[in-house]
Amino acid sequence: MSLTIDVVEENAIIAVEDNGIGIEERYRAEVFNLFARATQKNVGTGLGLYMVKEAVEQMGGKIDLESEVNEGTTITVTLPSLNKGEF
Repeated sequence: MSLTIDVVEENAIIAVEDNGIGIEERYRAEVFNLFARATQKNVGTGLGLYMVKEAVEQMGGKIDLESEVNEGTTITVTLPSLNKGEF
């Protein structure tokens, strides 16, 4: 698993990448829904990505998912600067 954070212009770009089982294409749009799970192979409630998506959207950001089955998944969160240079 890896985590990278970059600041580009007025955005923070946070990427979390794993080398897990990946997510099949047919489930990718659904994994951000409440109680959605892409597999029964792992334990989980289907709340994690839903809660992250809701928090990111409340902060004016966006979340993207890229995944390859048997390769891994990358979740990228882009958040705008909240202080806009004011101190």
